[in-house]
Amino acid sequence: MLLCLLLGLNGLNYWQTVQELDGEASHLIDQSQNQHQGNQERPPLPKNQGFDWARLWQSYQEPNYHTARYIYAKTDADGKLVTSQLDRMDDYDQGTLANMLSPLLKSSKNRGWIGTLRYYQRTNSQGEKEWLFVDAGRQLQAVTRLAMISLGILVLTLLIVCGLLRYFSNRAIRPLINNIKRQQEFISNASHEIKTPLAVLATNNDVLELTGCKNEWTQSNRRQIQRLNALVEQMLQLARYDEGRVALNPESLDLVTLLKQAMDDLGGLLEANRAQVSLNLPDSILLTIDRASFQQVSQVLLENALQYHLAGTEIEVGWRQTDKSLFVANHCQEMSQEQAERLFERFYRPDQGRQRDQGGSGMGLSLAQAVAERNGWHLKVGMRSETEIEFTIRF
Repeated sequence: MLLCLLLGLNGLNYWQTVQELDGEASHLIDQSQNQHQGNQERPPLPKNQGFDWARLWQSYQEPNYHTARYIYAKTDADGKLVTSQLDRMDDYDQGTLANMLSPLLKSSKNRGWIGTLRYYQRTNSQGEKEWLFVDAGRQLQAVTRLAMISLGILVLTLLIVCGLLRYFSNRAIRPLINNIKRQQEFISNASHEIKTPLAVLATNNDVLELTGCKNEWTQSNRRQIQRLNALVEQMLQLARYDEGRVALNPESLDLVTLLKQAMDDLGGLLEANRAQVSLNLPDSILLTIDRASFQQVSQVLLENALQYHLAGTEIEVGWRQTDKSLFVANHCQEMSQEQAERLFERFYRPDQGRQRDQGGSGMGLSLAQAVAERNGWHLKVGMRSETEIEFTIRF
C-alpha cells in the first residue's frame, strides 16, 4: 500500500513537472517570436506594492520566465536552420544546436528529452517549425530528490515494520517455544526416571520365577515390562532427535547387505507371524549414509509390516532406481489415505483394540520419521489400494 502510494506520488510529480515545462516552453516560444518581430524589451519587473499573500502564491506557482535557461530555434520546411537564439544558454553554439536538431527533424515527436533538456516543437502558419529547448536540470533534480526521499521513507518504514513484527512475534511465540522445551525436558526426564522402577520390576519378576513361582502372571508381567522398556527407549530417542542431540556418522554402505542382516535379526518374528518376505533388490545399493539411522528406520518399517500384515499375504521390499527410494509394502486391514498419513503421529492407532493386542507402542513410525528427517531423507506413506499400504523412504 505504501509502495503504491509513493509510486503514485512520484508519478504525479513527474507528470506535473513535464506539463509545467511544456507550458513554459510554449510561452517562451511566443516570447521569443515577439522579440524577433522587433520588441526586444523584456517586461518590467513589478514595483514593490507591499507584502501580498495572493501575489506570493501566484509567483510560487508560475514559472519565472526571466531566469529560464533555454534555446530558441526556427527551421524552414526543408529543415534548414533559419533563426536561433542562444544568449540564454551561452554554453551551446550553432554546431551543437544543429546536431540536436538533426535527429529531431527525422522524428514525428513534437516533445521529449535530450539529456536534461526538454524540447518542445510546433509548426506555424508558414510551415516553419519552431523549437524550444528548456534546461530542466533543476526540475529533474527536484524529481530525483523526491524519489530518493520516497525510497528512504519506504526503506525506513519497512525496517520499522519488520522490527515491530519481529518484536511482537517473538513475544507471541516465546511462550510456545518455552512450552515445547519444557515438554521435551519432561519426556526426557520422565523416561529416565521410569527406567529405574522398570528395572526393579524386571528383577523382582525374575526372582519370583527363579523361586518356583513362574506362571502366566509372571510371564504377562515380563511382556508388559518389555513393552514399557521399548516405549521408554523410543521416547528417549525421540527426545534426542527433537533436541538435535544425535550425531551422524555417514559412510559408504551396501543397503542390500544391511537389509538382509535386518531380516536375519527378525527371524523369530517372521516365524511367529508366519510371514513371507519378497526382496526385489539389485545385487548391491551403495549409498553414503549413517549406519545406525538406516538400521533403525529399516527395522521399524519391517517390524511394522510383519506385525500388521494380513495372514497369508506376502510382504514386499524393493528398490526404485529412478528416484533412489526403498519401499516396504504389505496387505493390511482396510484403511483410507488420511488414516495412513496419521500413522506417523505419536500413539495414533486406526484400530485401537486390534493393534494393542498385536503389540507395539504406537511410537515406532514417529521415531522412524524423526530419524529420516534428521538425515535429510523423505519418508512417506501411500495406499496402493484400500487394503495394501506402502512405506517409501527416498534418500
